Amino acid sequence: MPTCPTCGLSLTRGSNGLLKCGVCGFSYKPNQRTPLLSTYAPKSAPIQIPDADQDLQVFVERVMGKLVPIHSDYSTAIKKSLAETQQKIRKDLLDVFSGKQNLYKWFTKTRRLLGLHQIDLTQILYDSLEGLQSREAREMRLQYEQALRAIQQSYRPNM
Repeated sequence: MPTCPTCGLSLTRGSNGLLKCGVCGFSYKPNQRTPLLSTYAPKSAPIQIPDADQDLQVFVERVMGKLVPIHSDYSTAIKKSLAETQQKIRKDLLDVFSGKQNLYKWFTKTRRLLGLHQIDLTQILYDSLEGLQSREAREMRLQYEQALRAIQQSYRPNM
């Protein structure tokens, strides 16, 4: 039985022929490892986001700020280095939403690069979706909420 590349649990086949994860909620075409996120992709080139969905812009900015915060008391050199890292995160996230990059690979790479536990990065993504109004953002927030519960349950199975 196929497993979800995002959370590793079993996928079920829907009436539309797509495989869907019951925990994270992502849908996949058969033999595809990248979730179908095309409805949430920006409408312009990945780095040029003025015409992109407003919620996507807010989400990406929140994730960048939470993963790599830049404080006013940092030196100019450090601020410049952190700003470059933020821009790399922005580009990579937009590549994920445009289907150019795999979400699981981005998640794993970012988590390891920044030394985060999977629950911490999942919580950041979940929190960054708070208050966004688009249907896709609300669905993603629900998916991350379910993923958080699944991760927490794996560490506390008797609760």
